[in-house]
Order: sequence, then structure tokens, then C-alpha cells
Amino acid sequence: MTRRGLQVALQSDNSLPAFTSQNAAERFLFQLRDDFRAEILQLAAQCDVRLDFSPDSLKTLESWYFDLRGSDGFDQLGVTQGQFERCIGYYTCFVYTARDPNFTWIVKESPLVNGKFYLAVTNGLMTIAVSHHSRTIDLRNNKRMESNYREYKKLAGL
Repeated sequence: MTRRGLQVALQSDNSLPAFTSQNAAERFLFQLRDDFRAEILQLAAQCDVRLDFSPDSLKTLESWYFDLRGSDGFDQLGVTQGQFERCIGYYTCFVYTARDPNFTWIVKESPLVNGKFYLAVTNGLMTIAVSHHSRTIDLRNNKRMESNYREYKKLAGL
């Protein structure tokens, strides 16, 4: 890892929540996960959007996100764009675990900062941390607005 890469990783891990034990981290982060799941499903119900935890629902979610982003939709829903993007990150990981029993939820301690923990899904040697924002906004060539679906297919081996 480059010096700059290490600085970015340390900054990121320092922003993780701190806990006194693995058990405390698991209780909090699994509850947070469940809260975000409930929130995205409640928002979807408000907007008559069908989210069924299928890979294709990632396309629906991303299209909905861009529709909201292109208008004042986040305000109308009563959420911030950042909060909605966090919901996308959690929902995407729920799709992995709902469709493949080899993917499981885990809470891991940062390898760089003691006492800081993160939530992820894992499948063998692959670990996907729940992102705090949707990478869809960072992608320049996301014309079809299906980047989460394409990434799912790649990482799930489809």
C-alpha cells in the first residue's frame, strides 16, 4: 500500500464507530443494519417502489435513486441524500445475503485502529464492507444506472 493509500485507510478507519468489545459492536451494528433495512422498505412503500431483495431490485433501487436525485425527491421523502445512499449500501448487502447462503454478515475490528469496528458481508476470502455512501454517484460512465447490479453480478459470480 502506498503512503497516501495508508493515510486514506487510516482516516477511513478512524471514522468508524468505537466499541469496548466485539459483542458491543455486533449488537450495535446489527441493530443499525436492521434499522436501515426497515427504513429503505418504509421509504419504498411510501413511493410504491417494489424492493424484494432480488438482484433485479438493485436496478429498481438505483433508478429510484437517480429519479430522487434529479428532483427534490429526498426532501419530499424526508431524508437526506446521504441517508438514502447509506440505505442503498445496506440494501445491497442484504441482496447478497438473501440470494446466496455463502454470504454472511460479520462485524470486524479495523486492522489499523484498535477498538474501531465495521459491518460487512463475507463469502470465503471475499469481504464487502457496507459502504456509508453509494458509489453510484462516483461513477462517471453509469449511463444505464445499473452499476450496483453489475457489481453484484461480478462479485456474486453470475
